[in-house]
Amino acid sequence: ETSSASNSDVTVTENDDKNEITGRRSTHERKKPTEYVPNFDHKTYSYNNQHSQSIGISMAQARDYMKKATGIMFTQMHAKKGIEKHGEKAIAVLFKEFKQLNDGAIAGKPVVIPVDPRTLSIKEIRSALNVVTLIKEKKDGTLKGRACADGRRQREYIEKHGIDVSAPTVSLESLLTTLAIDSYENRKVVTFDVGGAFLQPELPVRKDKLLLKLEGIFAEIMCEVNPEFAETLIEEKGKKTLYMHAIRSIYGCLEAAILWYYLYLEKL
Repeated sequence: ETSSASNSDVTVTENDDKNEITGRRSTHERKKPTEYVPNFDHKTYSYNNQHSQSIGISMAQARDYMKKATGIMFTQMHAKKGIEKHGEKAIAVLFKEFKQLNDGAIAGKPVVIPVDPRTLSIKEIRSALNVVTLIKEKKDGTLKGRACADGRRQREYIEKHGIDVSAPTVSLESLLTTLAIDSYENRKVVTFDVGGAFLQPELPVRKDKLLLKLEGIFAEIMCEVNPEFAETLIEEKGKKTLYMHAIRSIYGCLEAAILWYYLYLEKL
C-alpha cells in the first residue's frame, strides 16, 4: 500500500511493505531574499535608486525619511540598554523622570513617598508592582525617560473586589468623523496636552496600599533624586532594592485612566 503527500517543495512517498521513505526535491527556483523596510501604506518596498528617483529624492534623503518615520515606533528601549548606548545622557533623562515622581506633576503633590520595608508584610512585599523604565529616542535626536508600573499584579486584586477600572475612550471612528466635520466647515481646531495627566489623581484610600519597587541602578538614581529614599534602601537577592508608597496614580496602574477621567470631570 502506498500513500503520498506533496507540496510545492517536497514530495514524500511512504511504502509500508519496504518500510522506507523517499523524497524528491522540487526543481522550483526560489527567489532571492530582498531587503524590505517598514512603511505606513500597508505595502513593502525595496530601497533602490529607481524608486527614490521616481519620487524626486536621493537615496540619502529616502533613507533619512524612513528613519524618521520608523523612529516614531521602533526606538523605545529598556533603560538598561539605553544606558549602555547613551551613558550619562540616558541617566540624566531618567533622573528627570524620577524627579517628576518625587515632586509630582504639580509641585507639592508627589506621586511616591518613601516606605520602610521593615514595616511591610510578606504579602505587601509580594504585591509590589515593578517599575518599568524605558528610554525613548525622539526623532529630533534627544532622549526621553519613561517610568511606569507593571500593573499585571493588580488584576487579581481588582477582580476580587469588583473594582471598575473601565474608562471612556474616544473611538477612532468618532475622532475621524469629527475631524471630517471640522474640515468641511473650515473650523479652527485647538489641541492641548496636560503634562503628567495620569500622575495627578490621588489613589483611593484603601486598606491595601499600592507599593512600587525599583531595583539596581534605578533605585540608586531615585536615592539621588531624594536622599530620604536612601534611608529605606535595602539589598534583596543581591540587588539594591527600593520600595515606595504610591499615593497618586502612575502610568501602568490599572486605575490610572478612570481616575484621570474623574478628576477631569471634577475640574470641568
